[in-house]
Amino acid sequence: MKTIHFIYFIIFGSTVLTIYNIIELDFNHPHKGPISGIVSNLLIILAMLVTIRDTKKKE
Repeated sequence: MKTIHFIYFIIFGSTVLTIYNIIELDFNHPHKGPISGIVSNLLIILAMLVTIRDTKKKE
């Protein structure tokens, strides 16, 4: 499996988990919700996009 395919897999999984966390978020009581899960998944997606950019620059 190529590195790019693995990165796309991580982005897809992170997107699915972010959507799940947003669905589980209670807007009436946001302190009870998975805010840290949403933020961490967004940071993973951002890191993977930067990694893709760097990988494509090397090629």
